[in-house]
Amino acid sequence: MQIGVIKLTIGDSMVVLLSCILLFYIYKFYWVKGEQAEFARITVMENKVIDVDLSQDQVFSLQGRLGESVIVVEEKQIRFTDSPCKGKLCIHAGWLAEGGDFTACLPNQISIELKGKNHYDSIVY
Repeated sequence: MQIGVIKLTIGDSMVVLLSCILLFYIYKFYWVKGEQAEFARITVMENKVIDVDLSQDQVFSLQGRLGESVIVVEEKQIRFTDSPCKGKLCIHAGWLAEGGDFTACLPNQISIELKGKNHYDSIVY
């Protein structure tokens, strides 16, 4: 069995090249462009909301459904440093710094959402 060879014309090559350039531009302009967050909104068990200024270094110990979670703010970034959940995915999310970033400890019902000048509230596909 022989597989056919695809021969590209000059027009085909130009379309492929322009598509690659356009793809890079779209990725760079819409996806990578992140803005520094101004504050974080911490939600505890769906009823307690705390707005945190990221310009001040702070440590929070918050009581969730399973126990105490520790959240640290340093150098305009925020993260979970300790939580009683099993998987510790909230801790592994690391430092959050850009508007729109989000992490949560779902078993302990504590979430962090960063807010800033970002004009997108959410993106729907």
